[in-house]
Amino acid sequence: MTTLDTILRSDRVESFGKATSAALERLVNEHGIYLSQDYIHFLTCCNGLRTTFDFDEVKRVGLSMALADINTFYGVENGRDYADILTIIPKMDASGRELLAFAPPIAVGGDFCTFVEITEGSRLGEIMYTDGEMYWGYFEEAETDWTNTPDALISTFIEHGFFMPIAPSFNALLEMYAKLV
Repeated sequence: MTTLDTILRSDRVESFGKATSAALERLVNEHGIYLSQDYIHFLTCCNGLRTTFDFDEVKRVGLSMALADINTFYGVENGRDYADILTIIPKMDASGRELLAFAPPIAVGGDFCTFVEITEGSRLGEIMYTDGEMYWGYFEEAETDWTNTPDALISTFIEHGFFMPIAPSFNALLEMYAKLV
């Protein structure tokens, strides 16, 4: 049994079906979003999901509190507006659209905190937690220069506390969640 199978068998998660190849192609063709093969595999198995883990549970097993904060993994064309990245993209502000090029959101939680998957640069494949409370106004206050390389932007975001490294890959993130089921 795979890590994902273990998670999906838990009554602590709700899966949203399976993504179609046409929906996955729309991510690339219409929005230029390239996700890792690990996340694409996840989408073909469960097209997003909701979790119900609380902070005490996460703390008890010694994981980052970010895992309890994030409660919804995005899918594509899964019939849930709050959990469908293709529905969310048109509602994003300019900064959110800039992030899509190298750090698309893959999950969301309270206070608009997200997990993003790094899709360019030396941190390729890493999962970062974003501080939703910092989001509004952060890019303007930090005078973000979107012409910088993804590596430079990511380093700045980490230095400012907007990005926090969580896992070296999506599969490593799933292994963390598997400790909670």
